Amino acid sequence: ADVIFHPAYFKEIATEFEALRDAPGFEHMWSIWQAPQLPFRNFQGSLVCSRLWAYIASSFELGGVSSLSFGCTHFAFSTYSLPLQLAVRAQAHEGDIIAEDHHAYLKCLFYSLRAAALDVIDDAGDIS
Repeated sequence: ADVIFHPAYFKEIATEFEALRDAPGFEHMWSIWQAPQLPFRNFQGSLVCSRLWAYIASSFELGGVSSLSFGCTHFAFSTYSLPLQLAVRAQAHEGDIIAEDHHAYLKCLFYSLRAAALDVIDDAGDIS
């Protein structure tokens, strides 16, 4: 794996999941978590092009994580966590896809958009 998790990573995810589950709505069913990726392990021994890419990738990560505070989304990739029910219902994981992380994120995103649209249609039907 390309990530070393902080020892409290899974405890923090569990706390956030429980808070979302206790809140009104179903946001806990659509949430995906990813630890920010900062590629600075073995940094000094890397080639210059790899170190340059580490700076560029870290800038993208910082921007993506920072945007979450403003209600934006961040494209989860590499090592991420999601509810099992979302993974099963969205059929997020397929063994023959090389870019599994991007593929899984997009399948979950489109599944959640479709489910939200169907909820709106159902709610509209309840009004009449």
